[in-house]
Amino acid sequence: MDHSPLHSIEIVTPDVDGTRALYTDSFGAAFAEPDPLLGGAVVAELPSGSRIGIRVPMHEQESPVVRMDVRVAELT
Repeated sequence: MDHSPLHSIEIVTPDVDGTRALYTDSFGAAFAEPDPLLGGAVVAELPSGSRIGIRVPMHEQESPVVRMDVRVAELT
């Protein structure tokens, strides 16, 4: 594992299947089945150790978005 500073990416999109296919084809991501505890997100671990989750909006007010979390040595 590479220990990339990128910990995770969350993608909220109405096109989960298309986005999943893009990351599978581009990065070889192998996604698990949808997880109801994560809002139905499909999740994959990338070779760097980073994780990516893709899900549909949870309600009509939630807009499509990409959120990235980075690893830090210490929070102060």
